[in-house]
Amino acid sequence: MAGRYLWMASVALAFILPTIWLLPVMQMSRRGLPQAEEIRYVKVLDGSTGKRFTVRNTEQIRMILGCLPGKAGMGKSMSGNGFLLEFVYRGGRGVMRYALDASLSLRHMKNRRYCEEYLRHLEI
Repeated sequence: MAGRYLWMASVALAFILPTIWLLPVMQMSRRGLPQAEEIRYVKVLDGSTGKRFTVRNTEQIRMILGCLPGKAGMGKSMSGNGFLLEFVYRGGRGVMRYALDASLSLRHMKNRRYCEEYLRHLEI
């Protein structure tokens, strides 16, 4: 009788433990965006005003990454108004471009507006 419960518990742990261990990995690959600690700075171009500025604060970079609507705008060129973000990696590992503009789908509209307001706040 005790052997049966031990067998059921081991089967349950065999499914639960790998799921818990892989959860952060699955979330990271789903978003497709880098972590704030991997970024040295972010160059921001405001397409509506033509102003450029740089964000170097890790907390501000974390907020920018948090408000972006996933990897929908990665590698795209900006069309007209909006923001073009260039994430410069630490250690000279390259640059990732992100276009935050009206070309994003309606599903991402709320995140885009929130992110644009935050970037305009940083620009001041």
